[in-house]
Formats: sequence, C-alpha cells, structure tokens
Amino acid sequence: MEYVYHMRDPKRALLFLQELHRELMDIWRSGIIFLLKDGLTDWYVFVNVDPAAASQIGPCLADRGERSEWTVDALAAQPNKAFMSSGMFEQIMADLDAFGDAQRDLQIQRIRSNI
Repeated sequence: MEYVYHMRDPKRALLFLQELHRELMDIWRSGIIFLLKDGLTDWYVFVNVDPAAASQIGPCLADRGERSEWTVDALAAQPNKAFMSSGMFEQIMADLDAFGDAQRDLQIQRIRSNI
C-alpha cells in the first residue's frame, strides 16, 4: 500500500520520514521527492507498506502530514522534479548531501563563467 504526504517544509519532511522509520516495521520502500518551480519547493514523503499492516499503519500516518493525491510514479514523472531518493533514512540523507554539493558546484561554475 502506498502513502504519499505533501510537506512544504524540508525539515518537517525529513523528521517525518525519520519518525516513520523508527515506528513502522513493515516498510517496503520509502523516500523523498521534491518539485522545484519558480524558486519554490514542494516536498513529498512516500512510503510503501505491507497491505496486511495498512489498518495499523494508516491511523499512525494520518496524524503526521497532509496526504497527497499524487502517486510516486506521477511525482517522479513531473517535469519540475528536482530530487528523488529512496531507501533507508541514512541513504536519503547522503543523497540530499550529494545533491546539495552538486548544486553548490553548479553555482560556482555559473559564477566563474560570468567573470
């Protein structure tokens, strides 16, 4: 069963995902996607769980975020998708760090090309 939650704040999204990993045992896949449009980001946390555990997991998730109508596949196909990572929380954080480093390097290259 797939759950996708919309978050406007990246810190809240990461804390939400971290809490899910601490509390839920039947996670098959989880991750973060963010869309970037006109300098604004929309963050989405997704989690796939065993359908047999959905009755226990649904109420746990309901109190934590705004459930989105988007699916992971639809978000992944968005032209405004700037980042997507899935896996354990530590892997997602490492991917975010690498993304940040790549963005910083890109900015440095742009600055140097304008000199």
